[in-house]
Amino acid sequence: MDTLGLDIAKALAGKLGCKVMSYKSHGRHGGIVIVSGTYDPAFMQSLLRTAADLCSARGYPAVTFLVGGASTARNAKGRICDHTGIFGDWGVRGSKRGDSTFASFAFEFSANCGLLADGGMHQADVGLEATVCRDVGAAFGPRYPAIECGNKDDLGANFYFDLISKTGYTYVVLATKPPTEPRDLLKEAQRGGDGSVTRGGGISRGPVTTWEVDWMQALLYLVATRGLAQRDFEVIAAALNEACGLKLTRSAVYHKYSRIAERRETASPAKEPVSKAEVAVALAAKRSAASHLAGLAPEVVRSLKASAAALAAGDASDDVLAARAARRRDQDLLQRTALWKLGALFVGDGARFFAAESSAGESSSGESSAGESSSGES
Repeated sequence: MDTLGLDIAKALAGKLGCKVMSYKSHGRHGGIVIVSGTYDPAFMQSLLRTAADLCSARGYPAVTFLVGGASTARNAKGRICDHTGIFGDWGVRGSKRGDSTFASFAFEFSANCGLLADGGMHQADVGLEATVCRDVGAAFGPRYPAIECGNKDDLGANFYFDLISKTGYTYVVLATKPPTEPRDLLKEAQRGGDGSVTRGGGISRGPVTTWEVDWMQALLYLVATRGLAQRDFEVIAAALNEACGLKLTRSAVYHKYSRIAERRETASPAKEPVSKAEVAVALAAKRSAASHLAGLAPEVVRSLKASAAALAAGDASDDVLAARAARRRDQDLLQRTALWKLGALFVGDGARFFAAESSAGESSSGESSAGESSSGES
């Protein structure tokens, strides 16, 4: 059944009249399809019933489902990988690479679909992620009366439409086993003494290249508490080393955090936030920073909190920092505009540029003459 997710996507694509973007996650194949226009719950439930009918016809014993959101296709595939690994973060135990424990597929929606993906938690018919979750349950219920939603009560949190492509992705993961607590199986395994495992279930290369989960949680906390302020990775590395008894360099800490932030949409940006989306993510990460301290040793927590407080002592308020970010955005826009005009002089658009400038000058001169004439008549 390792191709069930892709087969579902192909069936959906046939009804939508679109192509399928295929992917592979831990030996299982899935696909992404495009839903155009305004979100129509009746149509989506009909579409999802096609998926339920196919699962039922194949004898797939789904007992639970998970719905998530991501700004890009790459991030959506990454989140599916995180959920469906042997040591995944959904709490479904006992899977093996390529087995039928999971099946997944995903949808691409336009930012103009009529539903929100603005980083906030919303109810169905308001937020995109919550609405898809409701419709999956409604569509699969008739075929699978006992199926349960495996989401926590945070649908839509930190899910944004991509600012460039103006699209967003929701994914559906089906499972034949229910999730149980604790959900993060990698953290559970490593804290149980097995430091050799990775999220994908493979074997790591040893302590030189392996970051323990506690270290990553500590690093996420230290950067998240920076909010909109500058990231000083020299100081952050020193604080991490002190708290966890490490000897990591600034470069190692910075590159590790950059890789984490690239895959985890809820992670505070690795660099000082500038864009509106970065500012929103950074502020959300700062509000939830304390969640990264869960499960850490008390002495580590005390050290991290003290270091974070010391780092924040010289920070301006979030309002001031947000205003600075807005000014930087404006300056960047002005700089790009100036560079375009300069470039126009040298790449063949100079005549059009000068014509526009000359026309503006003549218009201004004409207005001035009319003003003088009017003044003379009076």
